[in-house]
Amino acid sequence: MENETLYRDKPVWTAIWSLVIPSVLTILVMVVYNLADMFFIAMLGDDTQVAAVAVVGPVFSVANAVATTIGAGGCTLLARTLGAGEREKASSLASLCVWTALGFGLVFAVLLLLFSTPALHILGATEDLLTYSVRYLRILAIGSPLMLFSVSTASIVRAEGVIIPGMMSHMAGTVTNLVLDPLFILALHMGISGAALATVIGNLAASLLLVRSIRGNCAVVRLSPACARGMLPRLPSVLATGLPNGASSILSGL
Repeated sequence: MENETLYRDKPVWTAIWSLVIPSVLTILVMVVYNLADMFFIAMLGDDTQVAAVAVVGPVFSVANAVATTIGAGGCTLLARTLGAGEREKASSLASLCVWTALGFGLVFAVLLLLFSTPALHILGATEDLLTYSVRYLRILAIGSPLMLFSVSTASIVRAEGVIIPGMMSHMAGTVTNLVLDPLFILALHMGISGAALATVIGNLAASLLLVRSIRGNCAVVRLSPACARGMLPRLPSVLATGLPNGASSILSGL
């Protein structure tokens, strides 16, 4: 396969640097992405809305850790399966990871919509923060399946050697967020709701680019629910393999 040439035929250090550079750029982009909402909301001069963003932040650190667990575990097992020459099994494994991310995202969204107020009380939201915090959390919750999908799937496609599209999807999401934040927050006076909406649209842009990459560039990674069902017994292995990366993500957030 053309995508596997990087891992199979190129020198080892060429493959390593081909992975390292996009990964570092993606991390830097995500740092900017995570600061964008806080930066533009701070320009409103409303301490309550700034505090509300800070209170909600840990909730989505957990969601990001789940996505990292699925993506890292799936990437590792997918690379191992491709190395063994089991392409059909690799396709099914990739489908499992993609649909698992969406499934976890849907469950996460439902739980947050149902229990947003108790969750925010646990995180320390006071009564004066609660209105803004609930508004911000619920809009982000609606887009959480897109967030989990984009974060985990970007890792999955890298296992096949489709590296640049994964990086570009994150960049597209960040750029979309950075463009929409000042428009929604400052120009349209939507405040914290505008920040959340910009984030959701940014995740949507990243997800759509990844779907396009899978259909246009990937020979192994698929979006088949039928393939995913056949690999359900492998899900514990995926989660166990990616758990150290997910735990690292949580700890760095803390």
